[in-house]
Formats: sequence, C-alpha cells, structure tokens
Amino acid sequence: MNTSTNDRRHFERVSTERPVTLRIQEQPIQGKMIDLSLRGAGVLIHDTCVTTNQIELSFVLPTNTNYALSLSATITHSSPVRGQCLLGLEFINTPRSQETAIKEFIRFHHRLD
Repeated sequence: MNTSTNDRRHFERVSTERPVTLRIQEQPIQGKMIDLSLRGAGVLIHDTCVTTNQIELSFVLPTNTNYALSLSATITHSSPVRGQCLLGLEFINTPRSQETAIKEFIRFHHRLD
C-alpha cells in the first residue's frame, strides 16, 4: 500500500464478508464487501473491472433489525485480483441514519475482537 492511499484513509476500516449488490449503469452486479469504513468500502466482484465513476450499492448490516443500506459511491480505484476485480469505493452524501448504522456496525465489530 502506498503513502497516498494511507493519507486518504482518515476513517477506520473493519474487515467483513458481506454480500453486496452494485448497480452499475442500471445493471445489477453481485459482489462481496471485504472491508467497510464510515466513508467507503472495498468490494470484490466476479467480473471485469468497471470503467464508470459512480455506482449505487446495497447491502445489509447484521444488526437486530438487519439494517438495509443503499448508498451512492464513487469508484476511487479498481484492480484485477485473481480473476476478480477489487473496487475501492467512497460513499457520496451518506444519509445520517445510514452513517449511524455503519458506526454501530464498526463499534460492534470491535467488541468481537
């Protein structure tokens, strides 16, 4: 990982393996979220790397109510990895309720460590 990537990460990330649906140019693509922070996520898709800048993503956080999130994001980077594509996503205009759900998930995740 290079220094510029570390400088951009102002928010703590937690590892996770959550199914996620990306909507890229109106096409749904299934993937796996591998990490999550308050401002972004890392997602693996079983597809070629995408060239669009903005996407929509949906996923469920395992809480008492299984909170479903639907967020807009910018693709900050994409890299081929073992026949898959790793996407770095930065959330755009996250609603406060969804930001709160992500914070709670991260807090809960740390209690398990």
